[in-house]
Formats: sequence, C-alpha cells, structure tokens
Amino acid sequence: MDLWPDDIRLDDLRSPREILDEAAVELEAKNPRLTAEVVEANLSDRIKLSFQVSNRAVPLTLNLFDVFHQFDAGYPAVIDPPDDEIPGFLQRKVYVPGMADLLGVTHAVSKIMTAPGSVQENPWVCGTPREFTTKLRQLLAEDRVKVRIINLLSVKPSRSQLAPTVETPAS
Repeated sequence: MDLWPDDIRLDDLRSPREILDEAAVELEAKNPRLTAEVVEANLSDRIKLSFQVSNRAVPLTLNLFDVFHQFDAGYPAVIDPPDDEIPGFLQRKVYVPGMADLLGVTHAVSKIMTAPGSVQENPWVCGTPREFTTKLRQLLAEDRVKVRIINLLSVKPSRSQLAPTVETPAS
C-alpha cells in the first residue's frame, strides 16, 4: 500500500530560490544576450523573489514575474505572473459573450448579491518543488512571458551605446 503522493520526494527538496537560480542560469545559457537574476526582498509578512531579465546590449531590465513565500518556509509558494499586456485582438484565446450572457446579467447580479461567498482556487500556488517547477515551466511557455523576452531581445542599442568612447587630450 502506497498512500503518499509522488511529489513528496527526498531527492528534490530545492527551495523556490534555488529553482529560480537554476532557471536564470538556463536562460543565460540559451541566450547569451540576456542576463537573469533573482532579487530577494523581505516584505513585512513574506519573502518576495523577483525574476529579472536584462539585455546585455542595452541598459534595460524587466521584472518577468514574482514569487512569494513565508519567511520560515519555502512552501507553499505562489507565482505572481506578469499582467497580460497583449491586446485582445492579438490574443490566441478571447472570451466573446453570447446572448445568454447579456440576458443573464441582471439575474447574475441579483444572484451574486444574495449568494454566499465561494472558494476561489489560485492556480499559481505550489506546495512542492515538483509542483513549483511544473507551474514555472507552464508560465515560461505562456505568450505573455515569451513576448516580453522577445521584445527585450529586439531592443537595439542606440548609436551612442555602440560607439566607443574616445577621450581626446586637452590642448
């Protein structure tokens, strides 16, 4: 009898920070034009890990996403993805309300006003290193992340950044 889930493993006890550091090294290995680092900040009630990516050719850094966890425990951790900055007309999937949605608005509002609260699930909460790695891989494959990296890579250095600085002696 085996009652324990497969994602509780003694061979993988990495913290979110360790996994993010590995992701930074992997990104730099895949694209030498980028640098990545994990910046840690202690907030009043939690630790914030910011995954920051820079283009080596230009002085531009972006915060790709954040991860939060408690001071005394790496798990559970929650990944805070970037906002979806892709306009609706460029998104792969867009919700289009149907007639039933429009007709049911009044009924839905009255139902919300009288219904008890409900439990909402946060899909980005991770309880184990395995789950964290799986959800991180999922986030990195999303358009909202990929386009930010592609756009960062496409920024070209200005002429002043390309030209070597030559000092001339004063006469």
